[in-house]
Amino acid sequence: MSCDDVAAMTGPRGFNSAVMVQTAVGLVHPCMVQRVTDMLVAMFLFNLDPNISSQDRFSIGDNSSARRSSTVQRDLRGINGCPDEYSSSDTCTIRPTAPVGSSNHEVGLAIDFDTNAIGTSRKNATPSSALYRWLVANSAQFGLCNLSSEAWHWSANCK
Repeated sequence: MSCDDVAAMTGPRGFNSAVMVQTAVGLVHPCMVQRVTDMLVAMFLFNLDPNISSQDRFSIGDNSSARRSSTVQRDLRGINGCPDEYSSSDTCTIRPTAPVGSSNHEVGLAIDFDTNAIGTSRKNATPSSALYRWLVANSAQFGLCNLSSEAWHWSANCK
């Protein structure tokens, strides 16, 4: 099944994690494995380039994540001030969070990148981070795009 086929599914889309593949950023759907692997190699090589300035180098933190269960999605909605499991994400008072059954994380099509930034209270990639700048410049060649409301969230279909 292609990433486009998975993304086009409607309603609860939960997959058994047994069909997911472990990568350095977490479990992903099999259609994402080559994209993620190629992108991580490119990131690694970029950071090894001696011509890259220190302010443009980055690391990916341990809190980067990809696939999450519907239970974790439900829990995140509670943490992020959403009134229930299924209301629209714009009803969340702290941070927009997709309704249970509609998150690309639940099917392994999305990655939240942690920058591993030292001295910051929030480790998610932000528009000012070197990681975000690299992703903006390079992610399309790996079939990933950004959800514009979340600088740290990258997926196969921009959602």
